[in-house]
Amino acid sequence: MSDITEPVVLDKTVKEQNDILTEILFAMGGSMTPKTAEAIQEKTRNGTIGKYLQAGDPVRVSKESGVYTTIHGNITAASANEDTFIAAIGHSNTAAYEFTYDGAAWTLHGEPVELATYGITVTGTPAENDAVVVHVQAAKITFELLDIDKDVPANAALKHSTSFLTEDVQSYGSIPRCVPQALVSVVDAIAAGTFVYVIGDHCSYSANTAEDGNFGMTTPVAIPAGGKIRHTRLGQYSSSGYSKSRVLAGTWTIYDANYNVIAENIETVEDNSGTLLGTVTASNPALLANGSHHVNFTQAQAHGTNYSSHAAHDKWLESDAPGAANGAIASWWYPSDEFDMPVRSTLPGFLHGLDPEFVAVIAPVYKRTAKSVAYGYGYEDTVKRVWVPSMTEIFGSNNNNIVETSPKGIDGDPNFTGAYELFKDAEDKDRIKYLNGTARIWFLRSPRPSSANNVRNVASGGSMNSSLSASDTYGVVAGLTIA
Repeated sequence: MSDITEPVVLDKTVKEQNDILTEILFAMGGSMTPKTAEAIQEKTRNGTIGKYLQAGDPVRVSKESGVYTTIHGNITAASANEDTFIAAIGHSNTAAYEFTYDGAAWTLHGEPVELATYGITVTGTPAENDAVVVHVQAAKITFELLDIDKDVPANAALKHSTSFLTEDVQSYGSIPRCVPQALVSVVDAIAAGTFVYVIGDHCSYSANTAEDGNFGMTTPVAIPAGGKIRHTRLGQYSSSGYSKSRVLAGTWTIYDANYNVIAENIETVEDNSGTLLGTVTASNPALLANGSHHVNFTQAQAHGTNYSSHAAHDKWLESDAPGAANGAIASWWYPSDEFDMPVRSTLPGFLHGLDPEFVAVIAPVYKRTAKSVAYGYGYEDTVKRVWVPSMTEIFGSNNNNIVETSPKGIDGDPNFTGAYELFKDAEDKDRIKYLNGTARIWFLRSPRPSSANNVRNVASGGSMNSSLSASDTYGVVAGLTIA
């Protein structure tokens, strides 16, 4: 298989020369392959990409990991904003760029430039021949070609597609698929000293009645509208059985509307003489009822939701936001509904630093995903730019009778059913993904239909597993489509 690497492009002239060379290679045919993201897009759009690439072929893409400066001459300091600089240069390969002062203006490759355009700030008065050298550090991410014309672009004018998947696991051990959610979303403010409670109906993790009852607290603080309430035991998995006394040994936590804890370790009391917050159940929406506020599934509040639209992985993969401060809410996270609780992470979005020329040719595509019992079964159709593959796309089988590929799959078109070409007739060993040489677990986007929180995943040995909770921090692989 051919190793396709984005070229190091230092200026417009070199880029033009590379593009000309690429076209010469295309004209020659044979085993020659596209060398740039734009070339892959062009050959995809005219329907000839299959002459050059096939399932399993790797494409290596630069991802900027740092920008720093060195100085020469009269100036005393310089810095470069990494996002502004990469956007101005237009790519993220490892390289060094020398900006020189000619006595009247700063220049790059002999052409006058404004340093501000590149996010560069200098300290001191420059003299002729002073220089600022901006160094870009980058790693390579390898994507493997999944299939041609399998995914359907959201833009109806685009008739062809080429889809890729990262060769290695991403973000292992750092981002939960979904943080444990709130049990109650407070609609109207609740005064301090109010006794509030929920009615448990088949509310244990196993969805039986062993932990049913009336569970409440006297709130020690006022809870504002938009505040959240969580419980440490309701819906929590237990390897030693379930009982009402186990729930009563748990405690309550209260959050304000900005997800800050305002009271915690509040005693659980069995009583129903106060304000009813609602009736809670593990996963069956037919048993879920509202009181004066909005209530969630107990499994989802204990272990996160398996509803694909809430997946933090998707939010991270589709974002180019820089990293947040330590302890802050992740820069790429946003709530999908009133029960979502935030991911706190310093990680930048997956697209942050990825080569801009490659990112520019990624096309949003349609994806169909099954829904679990808690969300009414059936499926949801979404449009994704960067996505996590499904049970159908990796293993070839449907999820609770749902074809989890393009929405066209449900119409019986054989081109859109089953696994990607890369995984057709695959064995377990062919689905193993690594991080730093170690085989790792990676999530699929598919829920386990019988629960509110379990998510299907690929075990480290390549087989399918369905027992992981959405709040687990295993890895993902990133899928995307050029069209």
